[in-house]
Amino acid sequence: MADKIIVVDDEREIADLIGLYLENDGYEVHKFLNGADALSFVEKCEPALAVLDVMLPDTDGFALLRKMREKHDFPIIMLTARVTDSDKILGLTIGADDYITKPFNPLEVTARVKTVLRRCRRGAETNDEMDIRGLTINRLATLSALPPSSIKNILYGKSRNPKLLTIKLICDGLGITLGEFFATPEFDALVGRSEVCPTKADTIREAMRLLDWPGTADVVLFGDSRYDGEGAMEAGVAFVPLTYGFGFAEEGSMAGLDCAAVARKPEDVYRFIRAQFEGE
Repeated sequence: MADKIIVVDDEREIADLIGLYLENDGYEVHKFLNGADALSFVEKCEPALAVLDVMLPDTDGFALLRKMREKHDFPIIMLTARVTDSDKILGLTIGADDYITKPFNPLEVTARVKTVLRRCRRGAETNDEMDIRGLTINRLATLSALPPSSIKNILYGKSRNPKLLTIKLICDGLGITLGEFFATPEFDALVGRSEVCPTKADTIREAMRLLDWPGTADVVLFGDSRYDGEGAMEAGVAFVPLTYGFGFAEEGSMAGLDCAAVARKPEDVYRFIRAQFEGE
């Protein structure tokens, strides 16, 4: 089966040109002229790779890149007429795997697509061979409902997704493996896979019940949405909003929430936990 590649560019001629060359190399190409349509497609069918233009009519490629990185770790190549180092650094920092500037040779695009895919495949070939306390990466991916590439990036500390990095930090702090974390009923409840948790507050209460936790005094919810904050308040537990990465866009959006602290970077989560539960 041919690899699916999405090309997102508001200039139809450029999208068609890239698509033509990629199709000639055997790829299945899906072209989009705006970010909303591309994101809708990705949510239904994850591609093998994406080529994103920075300048789009409804958003910019960097914002689209951030949105895709919330849930996906497939490789992304940025395509833009911007040539400043700061733009390149920004794109690579927030999750791009490569960067191509306009004007370009379409053969360069196809060559980079092949190179990036080959690099990703080389790592993916070991998914079934690597064993994490009896669990392969593919099994971890099944348990967590995350792509194998995301699991590998978490394990190797290469993920650029702050939410995934936070999961790894929590597991390391608790002295448990990712497999142990993903395989628990508590995880099912926390991510909403339990039918007995219709609201965030219910999810928190159910997690406390499963853990046989005596009360709410030492319970903290780290969240990145008002929904999380309102659920924590309803359940009577402390709430710490995450404002870094894909968290709250602005701290002003937390107005009215009872926040025990604010985590502006992953290290703040660690410091808060130590201060609360180790008396520092």
